[in-house]
Amino acid sequence: MYDMPFAPFIGINRHGQSFQLGCAFLRDEKTPSFVWLLQTFLEAMKEKAPLNIITDQDGAMRSAIEHVFPLANHRNCRWHIMNKAIGTVGPLLKEDKELEDEFKDCINYSVMPEEFEAKWQSMIQKYGLQDNKHFGHLYSIRQSFVPTYYMHCFFPFLQSTQRSEGFNAVLKLYVSPNLSILDFVKQYQKIQDKCLVAQDGQDFRTNDKTRNTWSKNPIEKHAPTVYMKNIFYRFSKEFEKIKEYFVQRIGDYQFRLVPNDKFVDGYGIRSYDVTTIEEEESYYCECSKFDRDGIICCHIIKVMSRFGVKKLPDRYIMERWKQQEMTVGTNANANLQADVGTSSMPLQNQKTIRFNNLASTLTKFAREGSNSEDVYEIVTNTLE
Repeated sequence: MYDMPFAPFIGINRHGQSFQLGCAFLRDEKTPSFVWLLQTFLEAMKEKAPLNIITDQDGAMRSAIEHVFPLANHRNCRWHIMNKAIGTVGPLLKEDKELEDEFKDCINYSVMPEEFEAKWQSMIQKYGLQDNKHFGHLYSIRQSFVPTYYMHCFFPFLQSTQRSEGFNAVLKLYVSPNLSILDFVKQYQKIQDKCLVAQDGQDFRTNDKTRNTWSKNPIEKHAPTVYMKNIFYRFSKEFEKIKEYFVQRIGDYQFRLVPNDKFVDGYGIRSYDVTTIEEEESYYCECSKFDRDGIICCHIIKVMSRFGVKKLPDRYIMERWKQQEMTVGTNANANLQADVGTSSMPLQNQKTIRFNNLASTLTKFAREGSNSEDVYEIVTNTLE
């Protein structure tokens, strides 16, 4: 309605879910506007700057990020870049399945920049693509989106899909381009409430200790006692992949994980080397999954199982994903007072604030009331 670009900030909570940190409307998409946006965001975050950021390929935004967040690891959205590439290099890839396989292997499964460079040059030479401007363009921006350049940066569970796309889809269910600012704020609050309800639901499900495990391996049995429920199921999916590899010892401290079949989801057709010092409970895999996602890879799990390890070492249980005592928390709306400073608000807005405050308070009672039958009866009787 106002012809203003919309800028959402999307984060990842302790359950691996997307949530909103905030949003803004801008007058334009020039560097000064983005500088203002990021400085205001930094102020709202109590001067705590993000360590890792993903955006689209906007040059003005990149300049602003370098100015306001100079220490951040900034990468572009691979989904957007590859989606655009389908329109340019896609026809060539469709014509030659072998080229398509080598292209995907080079982009997705190179673990070192040197490996990517070697694979890329070999592919270009093999298929005579030296003068293809579209492949040339992708190569020129490689450091902004190819995963190998960010293997040791924490971008959890963002290797295949992008959270911004998921959030945009949700946003479009709640708002239309023709809304006024006031209507937008109301709808935005509904999205925020949806995110908070989803998080509360995951908190509750984490308190329920029942978990479905894929095997009887003691490592997998230990994992649900330390991970949030959503994260455990991600770990369990990773655990299942140990059956895809067999182990070769290639040195005193090194093992090579070789795939049994031709392709392993998330890892391709290549082998991976794991370095370990058993007495120090130290493991490192060149796939760097722990650095990226905060959970160990199937390759390390396979080596641990070979050594008879029965539980995950503490150093490989990231604090972010660890179960915490579910204490009564505070809702984002808890500090809003329905009867103070709202006299000038429309009645509907006052009603919304009162509703949010009540919903927050009642959610706290529900958390406490579900802990035991006795407390449940007390809360139920009192509410009645």
